[in-house]
Order: sequence, then structure tokens, then C-alpha cells
Amino acid sequence: GWKTGQWLDGYTTSFSMGRQDYQIGSGMLIADGTSDGGGEYGGWYIDMRKAFIETGIARIEGKGLLLEGFRIEYRPRRGGTRAHADGGNAEYTFFETTRLGATYLVVDAQTPGVDDLQVWDGRLDWNGKGALEGFGLRGEYAHEDSKQIEADGWFAEASYQAKELCWTPTFSYRYAHFDGDDPATAKDEQFQEIAYGFDDYGTWFQGEITGNYPLANGNLDSHRLRVKLQPGARVTLNVMYYDFTLDQEQIRGDPVRSDDWGQEIDFTVDWAVTDSVAVIGVLGNLMPGDAAKQWTGGDKDWLYSMIYVSYGY
Repeated sequence: GWKTGQWLDGYTTSFSMGRQDYQIGSGMLIADGTSDGGGEYGGWYIDMRKAFIETGIARIEGKGLLLEGFRIEYRPRRGGTRAHADGGNAEYTFFETTRLGATYLVVDAQTPGVDDLQVWDGRLDWNGKGALEGFGLRGEYAHEDSKQIEADGWFAEASYQAKELCWTPTFSYRYAHFDGDDPATAKDEQFQEIAYGFDDYGTWFQGEITGNYPLANGNLDSHRLRVKLQPGARVTLNVMYYDFTLDQEQIRGDPVRSDDWGQEIDFTVDWAVTDSVAVIGVLGNLMPGDAAKQWTGGDKDWLYSMIYVSYGY
């Protein structure tokens, strides 16, 4: 890569190529370029490979403005065919509280008979100051269009950090919607996941069970309540509740007789033992709704637990 110092009174320019990380906004569209090989190499949570391949990223940044042009190649989740995307991203921060972002990209699935997918995306991130300090709002809307596909996905989130309370809790509520395919129409309305990835718990693997295993971010509506606690400088706790419904009554193409996927409760602990050693604990419980019961043929709760230890050097 190549990078300039400041020029034009405060702007920097850079250009980079090769295998590298790249993320736009919260990662709803672009964050993870390989998903640890699409699950083919036993890498989920173990290796965390997420770099995009054969990239080219040009960037101008300064005075609250960010302009990017990019070309990235990625492998979709669950071992899908490689695809590449070309596009541009613009972000502007003003009043030290508000960031607006817009992205346009064209995805070439490199699959015969499948046309390029055009994606338009807009984002807002606001954090209060003064009398509104502690409050936050953010949201994102994406529209996808091609000859075969027309779909939308979006979310809106409100949060409040109570700094005066013990463990400085942050309370948040988020609603997220990703279209499902209406079988009565010729076009495919299901939202097409591109290269979403992990930015924080629930973004964009919604639910430690639901988002990591049976479902992804298509044909899904979710309500999420979250409480984040900081009992110490090195310990962070999260408690999350999800209510999931299907936009259309089908799961991976299989019709079901209900849109009720279920409810999930997750508890996480992040402990930075030292500057090099980190320990993460996760406990999740999914209470299946009628759709999940019909799809799996069972009615028991899904239980999940994990201990993850990492050493950085």
C-alpha cells in the first residue's frame, strides 16, 4: 500500500491492495471476507480469518469526511461461491455527534445466468452530548436490485448509557428487518447477504444460536433487548433477549405453517485476563416457536455454551 501525510490542510490519501480487512458501518453488508473459509476448514471462532482477497481500496480522509472506492473479492458464508464487489463509500461526521454514510456497490456473483446485483445503502449514527449525553440512535437501510432480485433490509436502534449507576449499564433496543421471498411473485424478494460479519454481539450474527447456526440475515424480523454491564475495567457482561419471526412462512425454501421462529436469551462474559490473554464465555437458550418446531420436527429448547480462550502476541 501507499499513504500520504496530510495535504490540502488536513486530508490524507491512501491506496492498498492484497488480502486485508475491510468494514463498512456496523458490518451489515461488508465486514467478513471469508467467514473462516465458509466453515469448510473448522475455523469458526478458532482462527477468525476474515480478510477479503484480491482487494483494492483507495481512500481520502480528513475533517470529518471519508471517501472510499473499493474492489473486494469474498467467499459467502456456508462455503458459497466466490464473488466480487466494486463500489464507493462516503461518510461525513459533523457536530462531533452525528455520522451519515452512503454506499453503492455492484456484486458480481460469478455465476452463469445470474445478473449483477446493485446495492444502495444509507446509514445514520448519532450520540448525544450535553443534556442528551448517554443517548444514542443509529440505523441503516439497504436496497438490492437486479433482474432476478428486489429486496430490502434495514434496522433501527436506540440506546442509553446510565453512567451514574453501578457498572454503568447500557440499555438498548433494536428492530431489524430482512425481506423474505414471496412465492406469489416472479422476482426473488429475499434479502441477499453479501459479506456481513461480527462488529459486536448481535451484529450481524443475530443470536448466538439463531444467527450462528440455523438462520442468517434473510427472511427474518427481530426485536432485540440488550443490557451491557461493565463491572470492572477488564470485565464486560451482556444479557440479550431476542424475539424472532419469519417475514415469509418458509425456512431455506421449506414451507412452514407459522412465522414464529422463537425467542432466544444469551449471556456473555468477556474477561481480559492480561494484555495478551482473553477469555470469553457464552450461554444461550433458544425457545423454539411453531415454525422452528415444524422445521426440525422437535420441540425442545436449544441450549448452547462456549468457552473461548485467546492469546495475542
